[in-house]
Amino acid sequence: MEVIDHQSVKGFVMVERVESIGYRARQARLIGKASKDLLNEVLAVLDASLC
Repeated sequence: MEVIDHQSVKGFVMVERVESIGYRARQARLIGKASKDLLNEVLAVLDASLC
């Protein structure tokens, strides 16, 4: 799912592939927050794929 309405973030959310991510091991950092609309869309796809 493409992230399209965020000014500083360009990329995709891989909803169909659920796995644990080691943030410290990958040295990840927060660069922004997703909109509620995007989160709801991601959760809907995740819910459908787990059922």
